[in-house]
Amino acid sequence: MIRLLVGLAIMMMFRGQAAAQELPPAILVDQYLLEANRALEAGDPRKAMQTLGKIEALDTDELPPVYLFLHGKLLAEYGASTDELRQGESLLRRYVLEIARDSEHYDTVLELLSSIAPKIKVFDAAKALVSAGVAVNTTYSDGMSLLHHVVAGGDAQLVKVLIAAGAEVNTSNDEGDSPITSAAKSGYREIVQALISAGTDVNVRDKKDNRPLHLAAKFGHTEIVSSLISAGADVNAKADSLGFFPLHTAAINGRTEIFTLLITAGTDVNARNEQGNHSLHFAAYLGHTEIVSLLISAGVDVNVKNENGYGPLHAASIKGHTEIVRALIASGADVNAKDDDGDRPLRLAENQGHAETASVLRAHGAKK
Repeated sequence: MIRLLVGLAIMMMFRGQAAAQELPPAILVDQYLLEANRALEAGDPRKAMQTLGKIEALDTDELPPVYLFLHGKLLAEYGASTDELRQGESLLRRYVLEIARDSEHYDTVLELLSSIAPKIKVFDAAKALVSAGVAVNTTYSDGMSLLHHVVAGGDAQLVKVLIAAGAEVNTSNDEGDSPITSAAKSGYREIVQALISAGTDVNVRDKKDNRPLHLAAKFGHTEIVSSLISAGADVNAKADSLGFFPLHTAAINGRTEIFTLLITAGTDVNARNEQGNHSLHFAAYLGHTEIVSLLISAGVDVNVKNENGYGPLHAASIKGHTEIVRALIASGADVNAKDDDGDRPLRLAENQGHAETASVLRAHGAKK
């Protein structure tokens, strides 16, 4: 970014000329900025700060915007005191306001906002950008809009500023991600609500056919799941080539509260993916006892088989989840059911060395 602003052409222009101390202050400033940026990129903030100190020692009338950015970024990220952190924020605000006046540097403003939004309060600066005419719906590399970047940073205030300025909430980047997809995955509840209020499509799909509801369920964001359902999210939507439902995602990841929300919202408790797997298969295999209990209480078939003839009892037995095995047997699971390979639950448990599980199966009449 800094190289775009300063320009390597300056360095080439003066190659082979007089020693550094004989160069004009303006040229020295550019050289020191490049050196400071290299030090920062190399993970040496102390050297970067020392180099910026050389700029302060020069007899120059005005410091360039890039100096404000580098100095502000260093103080904001590496400041040792509250005063330094505040000074860093102030410098970054000044930088944003100065650079916003030049439409050629909107990309730079975008990069600044996306990189510092999680750490620095730049609400006023964002409003200044909007009033300065930043094209809020311009797309950048990888199809990312300014809203995509700010959502990724997690700053709800900035998101609301951009929405108020006319940012398109349903735009997708080259990966098929929309702002609400990113917000739902990351757990940014306030941002999700702001996007919903602005009319975002809560059933938008990414390139893997995941919807925001799948991602919120996967990562355990219960309040976001609730908001999406209230906004009309399809609780029976399938994702990716395997056809996972949100309920499957919650079962796989052991999200009991979300699982309950989905059932209450009317999801199909008997939904299967493309391999014939039921939520009960996933919960039994992964040891999510509470979810198994919820499914049994909902009246699902405990002997349901997938495309390989594999039942929930097979799944629980091969992993040695004894309590789940007991619960399935108590609910009528067939202890001698065979899968398509002719294996019964007892053989699977014994082959994996699950002695307790095998003992429970034998006690209920299981055969190898």
